Amino acid sequence: MKNPIKIISIAFLTLTILIAIGRSPPQAQLIKPYSANTYLAQKQTSLVREVDTIGITVSDMEQAIAFYTDALSFIKISDVEVYGEEYEQLLGLFGVRLRLVRMQLGDEVIELIQHLTTL
Repeated sequence: MKNPIKIISIAFLTLTILIAIGRSPPQAQLIKPYSANTYLAQKQTSLVREVDTIGITVSDMEQAIAFYTDALSFIKISDVEVYGEEYEQLLGLFGVRLRLVRMQLGDEVIELIQHLTTL
């Protein structure tokens, strides 16, 4: 059986790469396509101009790092362990401890997140 996390990660990364190179993802048949006027109107009113980092939760950090570096040529730019009251409040989890690894490919940055404490 194929790992659904890998399939979702690959699909998400493919979509991210398509957007980064300026190509639209393929349209699904079940989704009603936007007209050009609707698309342009939404694009002009959008408040979002840029995405800084995309966070991806992983269960096995070493395996995820190997995948992103070996298969996709990302470079690891930071690897830290964080904990404390700020993170507990942010996530609503007492005693949370996380490992955060930032990976870069060109101008794009992703952050791999592994929960080190049991949820």
